[in-house]
Amino acid sequence: MFERIFVPLRLRAELADKERQEAVVTASDLDSTIVRPARLSNRPATGRLRAQARLPVSIRNSISRADVAQFVIRELEHGDHLLTAPTLTTDHQLAADPATNSPAGPGRRGDAAGA
Repeated sequence: MFERIFVPLRLRAELADKERQEAVVTASDLDSTIVRPARLSNRPATGRLRAQARLPVSIRNSISRADVAQFVIRELEHGDHLLTAPTLTTDHQLAADPATNSPAGPGRRGDAAGA
């Protein structure tokens, strides 16, 4: 109830502003990735995350700022989520990919190939 009623009412202006910003980015000719992290924490990086478009998250989900930074760096290097807007959250069931030393290898990021 809190997430469905209170949060939208309390954050109405912020959510509308976010939607306008994302519309400007997606309407441009730029190659971009809009990163939508769950609730941010100051915990150390876990190396385990889930990145998926329209990933349902709740106020209980979180991700460390360090994990978001690692995702952004990997995205800049590889562009696996180019022209999408993945939601990021920690996934304690997803092991790090030892071959690439990254949070998840291709097909295991929780998107179409790994969902």
